Amino acid sequence: MITKLVKELSDSQLFSFSDWPNSQIPKVCAGVYTIYDENECLIYVGMAGAELTEDKIQAKTSANKKSGLFDRLGSHASGYRSGDRFNIYVGDLFVLGEFTQADIDGISRRENSFDPYIKDYIRKNLSYRYIVTKNDTVRELENYIQENGVEQYARDARIAMIYEGANGIQALDLVGRKLPAHMGRYLRRFFHPVQGWIDANTADAALQPFILPLAKAFGRLQIATGQIAQAGLKNPNEAGAASSEYLKLFALVALAYLWAQMAKVALGKQDSDDSGFYQAKIATAQFFMERILPQTGSLFSAIMVGGKTMMEFPDDAF
Repeated sequence: MITKLVKELSDSQLFSFSDWPNSQIPKVCAGVYTIYDENECLIYVGMAGAELTEDKIQAKTSANKKSGLFDRLGSHASGYRSGDRFNIYVGDLFVLGEFTQADIDGISRRENSFDPYIKDYIRKNLSYRYIVTKNDTVRELENYIQENGVEQYARDARIAMIYEGANGIQALDLVGRKLPAHMGRYLRRFFHPVQGWIDANTADAALQPFILPLAKAFGRLQIATGQIAQAGLKNPNEAGAASSEYLKLFALVALAYLWAQMAKVALGKQDSDDSGFYQAKIATAQFFMERILPQTGSLFSAIMVGGKTMMEFPDDAF
């Protein structure tokens, strides 16, 4: 049954998003679709309408509503990222890597929106196939197509090209918007629980291999935060120059906080752990604290030295 539906889908007509809306798709139906790039390589598999029983289809059709496959493909065609995983995926993997610095600056200043770029890319470059099916088969069919690996290979081949760009934008957003927002309120919502947990567990001898590295890394994060805030007020380039290292430093401290909490739970249950699950948790936490978390030292040093050498490079060096 499933292989027959797969063949039906692969043999179905290829439609371009540039011609959306598609009057051939029922306004209320369940279905599965595949999306292709400009070279007709499969990049995405999706489904819609799993909740649409026959009774619901009749009721929504009578009420002249749109639901299921038509709605889902229409959302993709709109380019809006809000609530649409595919459009986020297109933005990150295909659109972001083509941005100029001027594009990025315009979006960061909220002069432009990311969504129109995504919509333009989808309309110009992507196409799709679809089949209408019963609601109880859409998930099985979607999973069958995804598990053959093609969709994952297509994503993985593109992701390396945009990792650094995406990380850089997130880093600039962190130091430029998140940290100063609401007089540091977002920052305090993380810092206060971490400090409180450290203070509450410092006397626990069994937790020392986890508490001490966490406290040291957290101290570095606090000092680096103050340095970026102070230097950035005088010269925004200082905050920008430190942003990537700060993002990594913050992430490592957050992970260390989580691993320390997991270690505390695991230590209390390891004696009755016949499966070895909690022993593995403790061993992994120790590995993180001893082998991964020390990276905060070099990140901290890079932040504290400032951005002078970076900013001295002439523009034509790039």
